[in-house]
Amino acid sequence: MQETLVQHLRSMGGNFCASAERFDGTDGGRTDEHVFQNLHWGLELLLKAYLHHRGWTDARCIADVRHDLGKALAACEREGLEGIDPEIRAFLQALSPFSRVHRVAEFVEAGAAGWTAADAITVSTRLRKALASGFWVEGGEG
Repeated sequence: MQETLVQHLRSMGGNFCASAERFDGTDGGRTDEHVFQNLHWGLELLLKAYLHHRGWTDARCIADVRHDLGKALAACEREGLEGIDPEIRAFLQALSPFSRVHRVAEFVEAGAAGWTAADAITVSTRLRKALASGFWVEGGEG
């Protein structure tokens, strides 16, 4: 059951991140708010998939990280996730206070802490690669 949940979280997280990447600036309906919000949802699910893969429960995720990307990343690192550079950490710390309370529009209006949508996608791709490699560390795809 746990690995089925991990697979579901990874699939959904990947879909949200892919949705963010489709807002590549060529679509007239794209806004940075779409990109940042989809990245938050996707990365949150991927981080929680990693935690579940490492034995965490929903109750523990709710108690310890909720929707805070910075807390989720720190928990993943304590659980053995490697390859996280300072730029990844900085992006999650900048976005999380706004996105976890559904105020991404304010984040964008305030200048997105200097992040462009393209830079955010690049950084999130590095995090996704680190997470993907983390699922192989102990001999099995989650």
